[in-house]
Amino acid sequence: MPLRFFQNATNQRARSHATALSAILCSFAATAIAQTESFKTLPLEDLSAFQRVAKNWQIVGAVEADLSDVRLMNSSPGQGILLCQPTRTKRDELFTRFEHADVELECEIMVPIKSNSGLYFQSRYEIQILDSWGADPVKHSDIGGIYHRWDKTRPQGEWGFEGHPPRVNAARAPGEWQQFKIKFRAPRFDAKGNKTENARFEEVRLNGKLLHESVELFGPTRSAALENEAAYGPLMIQGDHGPVALRNIRYRGMVRESNEKKVLIVTGQNNHHWPTSSVIVEQIFDKSPIFEADVLVSPSNGQNMTGFVPPFADYDLVCLDYNGDSWSRPAEKALESFVKNGGGLVVFHAADNSFPEWKAYNEMIGLGGWKGRNEKDGPYVYWKFDQFVHDYSAGKGGGHGRQVEFNVVTRAPEHPIMKGMPTDWRHARDELYRHLRGPAKNMEILASALQDESTGGSGRHEPVLMTINYGKGRVFHSVMGHVGAKYYDSIRCKGFIATLLRGAEWAATGDVTQRVPPGLPKSDSTAIDTNFKPRPEVLIIGDSISMGYTEYVAGLLNGEADVTRPKNANGGYLNCEGTTKGVAEIDDWLAAGDFDVITFNFGLHDLKRVHPETGRNSRDPNHPQQADLATYKANLETITDTLLGTGAALVFVSTTPFPEGVGGPLRNPEDVAKYNEVAFEIMNRKGIAVQDLHQYVRPRMEQLLPRKDVHFLPEGNRELGERVANSIRKAAAEAGW
Repeated sequence: MPLRFFQNATNQRARSHATALSAILCSFAATAIAQTESFKTLPLEDLSAFQRVAKNWQIVGAVEADLSDVRLMNSSPGQGILLCQPTRTKRDELFTRFEHADVELECEIMVPIKSNSGLYFQSRYEIQILDSWGADPVKHSDIGGIYHRWDKTRPQGEWGFEGHPPRVNAARAPGEWQQFKIKFRAPRFDAKGNKTENARFEEVRLNGKLLHESVELFGPTRSAALENEAAYGPLMIQGDHGPVALRNIRYRGMVRESNEKKVLIVTGQNNHHWPTSSVIVEQIFDKSPIFEADVLVSPSNGQNMTGFVPPFADYDLVCLDYNGDSWSRPAEKALESFVKNGGGLVVFHAADNSFPEWKAYNEMIGLGGWKGRNEKDGPYVYWKFDQFVHDYSAGKGGGHGRQVEFNVVTRAPEHPIMKGMPTDWRHARDELYRHLRGPAKNMEILASALQDESTGGSGRHEPVLMTINYGKGRVFHSVMGHVGAKYYDSIRCKGFIATLLRGAEWAATGDVTQRVPPGLPKSDSTAIDTNFKPRPEVLIIGDSISMGYTEYVAGLLNGEADVTRPKNANGGYLNCEGTTKGVAEIDDWLAAGDFDVITFNFGLHDLKRVHPETGRNSRDPNHPQQADLATYKANLETITDTLLGTGAALVFVSTTPFPEGVGGPLRNPEDVAKYNEVAFEIMNRKGIAVQDLHQYVRPRMEQLLPRKDVHFLPEGNRELGERVANSIRKAAAEAGW
């Protein structure tokens, strides 16, 4: 069979036979594969060649490393270059849509001073990217090094092991393009799935120099996305350490379409705020390299449910974020058949309140509560005397105390879902369910938690994580995840996220391959992943004109975005004034949140006259402007570069016109166009969107502006707010919201 048979990702026969024949085909050397195939170029016109794209990645036309700042690479719009600009909160890895076995990869990379990234073959084995210009001696952590493995069960000081430094330092200076040529040989497996040969880097070259030859890899390197070893996996590019740019990415070898598991999130009715929870849970699944999620919204409460029969069979996993009206019998039978025949099911929090009369559902979830559940539905289950007991005493099922933080204690540390997880970790504020009861058949409880009676808890350890076998299918059940319209840290808790993803993978496949993520909660502290949010956070930076339209923007985007602006010491809106104040305070303004869209405006204060000694407003035409045109340009460049470093989508709002003879400090109306022209040149060069309110207002000044004032009538503020809100909508949509 010709090897090119496997390169056609759309060939259904190729995909169906790839796994069965991979052990045979992997017997060919990577070099032999390379000789029989031509290189394929990874398209970089957009990001469609990659799995769900994180907000720290973009396609640009040109890049230049800022050699004065380790955090920044300047870019301009266009195509052909993949750029990562991580921020404090936007720092995700990027995964190709193709998965590879043996592969030969060529690419060019650029990093600024001291920046750090990596190429993870099969998302498991890293070739390091680091500004290593002049490093001597070179280490495994320098550019081209094979990064070490990591095991904290080894003696302290030996946690990192089996790293391989490059033979020579072939690094070029930061800001220069550098070329990798890498030949990777995947691990081999027998017909039973046992590994028979380790992975190997056959050859690694940087800038034409040989760094490695035939280096055996005994397991995944540190920070690999996937812990297991397999015949295939996506190429991963590290995005959480520093800026990096890549271009001319070419590959040839054994590749196939990505084997992501498809997840259907069913929601639409819930006594909790499902529009928030379903969006965040979808984000959690989509960020993972092994899942791709869709959301299905049911009819509203009280509407006809007859036609609501979700297409479960089209998916590998179903996640229920639903607590509402009963389903039709065809819908019930469809879920029963799906799970019984091997499909995976995840239920969290209030989903275990649903369907008290549906016998099969209660067997699938193991334990449930509320809606009339009592001793007829099965026993209470809780931890007592160092074991879980079944209590058949009479009483209603379900309850919870006040929302509190509580510690999750692992009870099955060797289960694939819990292996490597902390044995005791603090969960974010949540409702801890108590007195759940149900069939509890074929159920294993993985973790429990206790809430004191003084806050409404049961005073005993209640189940919080459990698995249930139903037919050939597997169910993962988490009681955590209370969500309101404005509170959702319970599902942004890193412990919740890790167990949800690991439980989902186990339910879908019977195994867990993903690594235990770093930064999990400790026994005395919570850990929240603020990357996940139900809607974009918007910051409006600007002078009093923007203060006039901020409330209109917030009202127009209510439910679509969370809009704010810098605050003063009393909590009121701050006038950000001119670029001089902007340079001085921009870092403080940005520290107030993790913003996805930022609109900003400077100019009106910059062009006013001020006293040369006191800096106070002046009407003397001989006094200087607060920031002359050259100063304005330099300040705006600094502010813009700082804003670009956040990873937020940016919109510059032009300075609005004003009539002759206005009161207050002296301003020349003709200067507005000059300042806007300077601003537009900067924005165009840096690829930043512009909302030109000046052009919009100028023909309508008599209607929108009162006489002798720079400020707008309410109708004018409303119209400006509409235009700015539309710019925010567009920027948010282009950023993936």
